[in-house]
Order: sequence, then C-alpha cells, then structure tokens
Amino acid sequence: MKNVVRRPRYRMPFLLLVAALATCFAVAAPAAQAADPLVAFGPVTVADGTARLSGNVGANPAFVADLMLNGKPVGVGTDGRFTVKVDLHGKTAVALSYRNPLTGEVTSLSVPIADLAGLSLPRLPNTLDGGPLTFGGQVLNRDQLAGLQVNGVDVLGLVQPDGLLSLPLSESVREITTVLTATNGNVTASSFRVLELFTTPAGTAISARTATGIKVSSMRFFKNGAQRTHRVRLKVVVRDQNGYLVRGLKVKVQSVPGGKLRAGKYELRTGKAGGATFSLKPKTRAFGKKLTMKASASNVLGKAQMKKSTRLPQRGGRH
Repeated sequence: MKNVVRRPRYRMPFLLLVAALATCFAVAAPAAQAADPLVAFGPVTVADGTARLSGNVGANPAFVADLMLNGKPVGVGTDGRFTVKVDLHGKTAVALSYRNPLTGEVTSLSVPIADLAGLSLPRLPNTLDGGPLTFGGQVLNRDQLAGLQVNGVDVLGLVQPDGLLSLPLSESVREITTVLTATNGNVTASSFRVLELFTTPAGTAISARTATGIKVSSMRFFKNGAQRTHRVRLKVVVRDQNGYLVRGLKVKVQSVPGGKLRAGKYELRTGKAGGATFSLKPKTRAFGKKLTMKASASNVLGKAQMKKSTRLPQRGGRH
C-alpha cells in the first residue's frame, strides 16, 4: 500500500486587533500598516530558525525607549533605525516590548513572524517516506505584493484569489527560498530547509541531514546478564527540535572519566527509529562501581550531548 501525503488544510491567519491596543503598532509591507506606527519592520529574513529583523521607530523616536525583542535589548540608531537577529527556537512569533519615556507606559506585543514575512506556512516543507514535495502557504495581503519568487521563479500569478499557494517541486530540492516584493519596494526573503520525514512504529523520523536543533532525548542501560557476559548494553535515542526521531546520525559514547571500557565499537549511526544501541565492555575494575557514560551527537546544523550513570553489578565468572 502506497503512502499518501495529505495536503494540509489551510486556515485564515489570526488577525491582531490593533485598534484595541492603546498604542498603534504596524509591520512592514506586505503586512498591513496601521496609521502613525511607533514601530515598523522591514525587511525581514528568516533562515534555519533565525530571523533577521530590520525596522525603525517611526517619525516619533522620542516615544520609544528600551526596545526589546524576545527579551533581547535592541539598539536604535540616531536615525531611528535598528537591525537585530532573533533565534526563534521553533516559535512562530516574536515578543516585542518598549517603554514610552514620557508616560512610563510599557507596551508588550506578540508579533507573528508570518505577518512580518508576508507568507504564512501551515508547516515546514517536507517529503514523507520519499513521496512528492509540495510547497504550500497562504499569501497575506495579496494586493500589497508586487512580486513573489520561489527559488528564483516568479509565482505571484499562481496565487489563488483567497491567497493560497501550492507548488509541486522536484524531489532533488533541498532548500526553498522565497522573495516577496511589496508595492512600496520593500523586499522580504525567507529560506526553508526541506525536511525528509519517515513514518516508523515509534513515531515520525527525520533524516540527519535535514534535522535542526538535535538533542539526545534518552540514554538507557540494559544490565541483564552483565555478570555472565561482562557486557552492558546502552541505547541512545536522538530527536530534533520538533520532536522527530533522527535517523542516520553519528553518535559516540565514552566513559566519564575515560579508561573504564575495554576496546569496542563506540561510534554508531542511529537507526530508522532514531536509536543506536552500544555493547559496552567495562574493565574488570569498573564492576561493582558507578559507571558514567557521555553520549555525543552532531550534524552540520548542531550538536548535543547527555550524561547518565548506572551502578554495575559485581563481576561474575569468566565469559
């Protein structure tokens, strides 16, 4: 039975009711502008979980002080402009706050990145079990866009009246770049790494080369028969920032401190379900004592490690 990739159902993005706010706020086109904005963004670029935000504090910089994004202070130039990089950590919005030095009033807002970038994605582009790759999303404020490119090809004419866009792409595509040009000349670029996903009995897995934010999610010792075989099994499971099991990732384990293991194969790649099982060979003096192991994993996008300890049983007879 062939795996079927269901196209996601798109929903209209939630609109912030800025009219209800005491202080007006606006984002750069192609998102809608509010009258006399105190803070405006543009252009905005998003790539591999990091957003680069540029903007200005409008015509009244005296009304904006202590500008912060995701808790990070933002330096504002004498001309009222600013540029800052923000790690999204998988989130779809940034937290904005600033203080009015004249009144002391502090304004705090959660600003969806989709509104800043002008293109809402229900999920990151991905292939499932080697199936077709479809890039889909919803264009915000279509009438404010003068151009939309996907990997260098103009696709603005393919946007449906309701703003929906769905494009079949070659399976060889590994990264998707969108460039949105607003009618006022602002250009916003975003990059998305194509995720290679797979279904497994243990859950959804992702290929090591497309996984971001990897972490060692668990280490488990199996000591059954250790007295007889003089060996201990250790299973290491790795996931990414989205919770996907990471397959094909190189994992290395070692004792802490070193020198407690006999020679063995202590570097493996994770299997289809994101796990690697090692056969540890503790030295004679390590039995009956606590054994601490460190697991390390890495790919081109990051690295992670975890430590875990167990007490070994007393060593039995010769194996």
